[in-house]
Amino acid sequence: MNQNPNKPEKQIAPVVDSTQVSGIKKKSFMKRMKETFIAEDVGDVGDYILHNVLIPAIKRGIVESVNNGISRLLLGGSSNVYSSNSTYGQGSYISYNSISNVVRSNSQEMRARSIYDYQNWSFKTYEAADKVLHDMIELIDIYKCVSISEYYQLIGKSTTSADNNYGWTNLFTTDILPDGDGWYINFPKPVDIRHYH
Repeated sequence: MNQNPNKPEKQIAPVVDSTQVSGIKKKSFMKRMKETFIAEDVGDVGDYILHNVLIPAIKRGIVESVNNGISRLLLGGSSNVYSSNSTYGQGSYISYNSISNVVRSNSQEMRARSIYDYQNWSFKTYEAADKVLHDMIELIDIYKCVSISEYYQLIGKSTTSADNNYGWTNLFTTDILPDGDGWYINFPKPVDIRHYH
């Protein structure tokens, strides 16, 4: 339901024939890396490692040092008391396998987020790409944003609910560039637009 009477209801329909749009050729390794490993994802991995691996390891080391100090005080300097899960004498243990799993998990999540394969569509003609971009800019003019889902709808492709969460509030830096026998829309990185809904 339209909550703003000054804005028309969104009516998104394909503006180009789906046969005019095809999957783009496989991207170079460097281009895939650039699009996949975005800064905030790297930050998430670092934050996870700090709070879930390094800090707990430091805390365990402090606890073991205190425990062993008390043991030496009470039982004598030559006596060592080991708990079944103590790592005294071995150093604080950091699971690098856990770190690897975190990085792998985040990489898989980032790949899944390549719903953001929004760059992966090639148009047979410049005019078709320009028509789609023009309509996206019009949606921004009216509704302040355009989603990845709406882009997919304009080109006649299927969408998921997650596609509604990200999109663009301006497309000033967007280009239409040649790609082999066709053209593709070179979008800026999408942003979270959920607060516009």
